[in-house]
Amino acid sequence: MKIHPLVLVLIFLINIFFVLIKGPCLLTALIFATHLFVCFILGFKVKTFFKLIFLVTFFSLSLFILNYFYVSLDMAVFNFQRAFLLTYISISSSLLIDFEWLLLFLMSKKILSPSKGYPIFAAINSIEKLKEEKRRLDFLAKMRGLNHFRYFFYRLMPLFVFSLRHSQRVAMAMVARGLNDQKVFYFDYHLKKKDYFFGLSFLLVYPVFFTLYFAKII
Repeated sequence: MKIHPLVLVLIFLINIFFVLIKGPCLLTALIFATHLFVCFILGFKVKTFFKLIFLVTFFSLSLFILNYFYVSLDMAVFNFQRAFLLTYISISSSLLIDFEWLLLFLMSKKILSPSKGYPIFAAINSIEKLKEEKRRLDFLAKMRGLNHFRYFFYRLMPLFVFSLRHSQRVAMAMVARGLNDQKVFYFDYHLKKKDYFFGLSFLLVYPVFFTLYFAKII
């Protein structure tokens, strides 16, 4: 299911906001369950879910141990639960939001200028290029027997030079193609009826949770 990233950003920010404000409680447990429901609707795989659970639990346990030894058990449990909720919602949200679509929407609506948006695109797309170059440099270092830690700096410098050259080439390409703030967009990135329906359906669920919580029913 493809939902407009602006709607997802608003829903996920609400989830994070209430976890920050209320901390771990029954209300935030319901919000977290709602977040998981949204994730699986949007195509979150079970394998990814358990991988993320493992990583987030491992990270939260470090906070638990620190708080247990230096503060108290109650505070350790509280911070563990809060860190788990915040970290899981944040990472899973970043995996589900199509940031490219979001940037194109902001640029098409003149909220973000193309002269700023496209360099962000270039930076995001450069990550994969840097990974590929890093793998190539590691392979060459291994072939020459330079994969020891003391040669790390010598392997890092070519990657740094590559990143500078790549950024220069990308900047020249954007200038040569006449990138400016008067760019016209061929595709339409507006919100559709299903996006409004999806967003409103969840925004109507939250008041029910809050009413039950403040009425001390849950």
